[in-house]
Parts: sequence; C-alpha cells; structure tokens
Amino acid sequence: MKTSVAFLTQMPFGAKEYARFGVHELLALGCYIHIIDAADIVMRGVVHVRHPEIVPKDVEYIVASQTADLKAATAIFDAASLVICLVGSGAVYADNLEILRALSASRTPYVLLANNAIPFSSSRPGGIGQLFSKLRDPIRWETALLNRLPLGMLGLRQADWIVYGGRKSVLPRRLVGSETRPIWSHAQDYTTYQHLVSEQRHRADDNYAVYIDQGFGLHPGANARGFCQAIDADKWSRIATKFFDVIERTLETAVVIAAHPRADYSGKPNAFGGRRIVRGDTAGLIRDSRLAICAYSTAANLAVLFDKPLLVYSTPWLDKLKYAYRAPQALAGRLGMTVLDATAPDPAAIKAASTRDVAAYARYVEDFIRTDQDPGLSIGQIFHNLATICTPFQMGDLT
Repeated sequence: MKTSVAFLTQMPFGAKEYARFGVHELLALGCYIHIIDAADIVMRGVVHVRHPEIVPKDVEYIVASQTADLKAATAIFDAASLVICLVGSGAVYADNLEILRALSASRTPYVLLANNAIPFSSSRPGGIGQLFSKLRDPIRWETALLNRLPLGMLGLRQADWIVYGGRKSVLPRRLVGSETRPIWSHAQDYTTYQHLVSEQRHRADDNYAVYIDQGFGLHPGANARGFCQAIDADKWSRIATKFFDVIERTLETAVVIAAHPRADYSGKPNAFGGRRIVRGDTAGLIRDSRLAICAYSTAANLAVLFDKPLLVYSTPWLDKLKYAYRAPQALAGRLGMTVLDATAPDPAAIKAASTRDVAAYARYVEDFIRTDQDPGLSIGQIFHNLATICTPFQMGDLT
C-alpha cells in the first residue's frame, strides 16, 4: 500500500512548487499525494490561475473554493500519514482560520516549513498616528484577537514538526509550541544552488546584472485582503527603468530581468524599458551574472551562495510596506552594505555597492541558509521519513 501524503497550500501549485516541495521525489519514493489548494479561501479577492495539465500522475489536486469544502479536506487529512502545511508559515489570521481548523480537526501529524527566512526589521514606526491607523484597521483587530486567544479555544493545535533553515528562521510562531519538534534543514534555494553549481556555465556573455523582480503591483497576492502591495506597477516600471539606465551606464553592463513566477507582464511590452525578461531561470541568471539587484527577495540567498555582489535598493513607499517594513535595510545590513535609493540613483553609491563583504556573506549563510546542524537531506526525503517512519507523537531517526 502506498504511503499517502497531503499538502495544504494557500497558493496554487505550478511547476516550480512541484519541484520546490519535493512532490516528484515523493512520487518516486512510492507516495500517493493529495494537494488541497485553499487559495480561494485564504487569499480572497485574487483571481488564481491553475494549471491542471501539469498535475503529475498519482497526484490528486483538489481546489477547496469555499468553507463547505473543508469537511472533505479533513477526511483527506485523516487518511494521510502526514500533512505538509504551507498555509501561513505558522501564523494565524482571519482568512486562514477555517482551513487551519480543518487541519487541526484531523489527528494526522502535520509539519510546517520555516526554512526560507529573510531579514526583516525588528522596529516599526510608532507615535499617535500609527496608533490611530491600527485602531482603524479591522484586520489588525482580528489578528490581534486571534493571537491572544488560546489555540484550543480557536479549535487549533500545535504543529508536530517544523523545518528550519538558518539560525534566524527560528522565530515565535502561533502554531509552534512545546509539542513541536524542530527539524534542521536548509533554505530551498540551497538545493537549487547544489544542482547548478557543478553545471557548466551556459551563457557566453556574463557581463550583465540580473534584476530579481518581485512582481510589485503584478503579483496576484497584491489584491488579497490584508496583504495589499499598494504599488502601481507602471509607476515602478518607470522608476526601475531610470534606475537600471544609471546602473548600465555606471557599471558598463546590461540589466536583464529575472521574472517573478507569478507576475503577469501581459499587455506591458515596455516593462522595465523593454529590457529582456527571462522566465523560469532566476538561479541560472544569478549564477552566470556579474551581480544581482533586489529589494528583499529570498533569491538573495542565491546571490550569496554564488558569491555575487548584490545591489540592494529601496524607495520611500517600499520602506513603508506593512508586511515588510524596511526589509531592504534589514537585508543590506546583514550583508554589510548600504541601500540604494532607486528613485534617486547615485553612480558613486552604485559603484561602492558593486563589491561584497566576504565575512558578512559567510554569516548570512549561517543565519539564513543553513547551519552545521543540517544533515543534508532533501525536503522530499524529510517528508518521506516523517510519513513512513514517524508516528503522530514519536519522531524517528531522520538521518
């Protein structure tokens, strides 16, 4: 009989997710897989694009589009040996509460992923203005209440396991407590790095800078309730175009765009000044590049691993994002760098930032990518071991 594994996700799976979360590896190890796609419940107000034609054989892909579908989801969880929860990263808020209750109603053990940490600022703006802003925001009221009530009162239970990457991935999380056991692994970009580092370079011209696009204003999650990226895509494209013009002149190199996998560039042929946009090869572009450019993407891990200088930029409105307050400054600080203002690019600052701090890069690997506690197992191997070796309340030997 095949081992059954269930994934619970808040975003539809594409080709990247099947690889990233070890689905193909689990299939090769003989597992049967259910994927419960709760995006329509967790991220309302978003038109989710799905690709049923790429669902692998022996994967049953189920879309839970309304709360009435959650009873069936609980039955699937009950039949599985392990549930992999990709909803909320251990956080609880109003829009994911019902799907987490459906998960908690099952006694099947579940595991959280927290191996993809990125630097964030520990400070937030204060003052009377911020206080009134919080008081006027009903989503913050809901979240504050949910984070103060006991899990049992909410119909929730702690995760059985959590997978960590670097040291800084260990953070307080609502669904993590004394009964949750840690599993040390590595950031998912490390697996990509391992696959690519030994390959022969496949670009003859490496005199380019790669911009790691985060889909500002174009990501479907930008319209989700409570997660709005209040950024106009066309405005950012105009700013970025001028910013890249200065980089190209200053460093005598071309800028190539690494497309965000969920960004929709259709109808925008002149995005980023008509520069070349490459889909599905961010890691390869970074590996073969002269340097990389980003604000605060997890793909910064790849620039560090491939030992590439990283130009970290921000803008006045990026600095104010509620969900990533001053994240560029946090990233740059960890790398021993200064943040560039994309709205007023300074050639001297660009030149100064086009080098790297070797010691800071080494610390960054330990903090955000992997530690010496990582046994080197792939994420698929970890999930398979949990599903086949472990009982709900006893973890077996994962090494």
